[in-house]
Amino acid sequence: MQHRRRPTCVLPALILVIAMTTSMAQTPSNPTSSSAERLAILAAARAPVVQDLGKPIEFRVNQLNVLDGSAFLHATMLDIGGAPLSYAGTHYEGAAAHGMKSRGYAALLRESQGQWSVVAYVVGPTDVAWESWGKQYRVPETLFVLTSP
Repeated sequence: MQHRRRPTCVLPALILVIAMTTSMAQTPSNPTSSSAERLAILAAARAPVVQDLGKPIEFRVNQLNVLDGSAFLHATMLDIGGAPLSYAGTHYEGAAAHGMKSRGYAALLRESQGQWSVVAYVVGPTDVAWESWGKQYRVPETLFVLTSP
């Protein structure tokens, strides 16, 4: 009886291809500053914070990751004209005066039928407030990876 030898390199090669495909599929994109997608995400992300603060703001984007219809924005809030955000006159004034508010902003957004909407956001976090959002909202953790500029 003749025994056939099975190729031993097929299984490891297959595992490698699957791992590479999975990791490539989980890598977020970063829309360019003038793209329509980026502008739409920022407009949607701005709406709840403007309502929360009761005044208009601008964002300096620290990180914007987009993956499979979800987006994560990590930004610095600025007053109109680019000055550092002042919490004066907002309901966060006291907390900010005691160092309990940063000028940071983070938001998780989802796209549906061409429209972006905010799923979760945090104004002035002093910690990694979005740490649980991946599991809570069932989006890949890679969406929340912050890279240095």
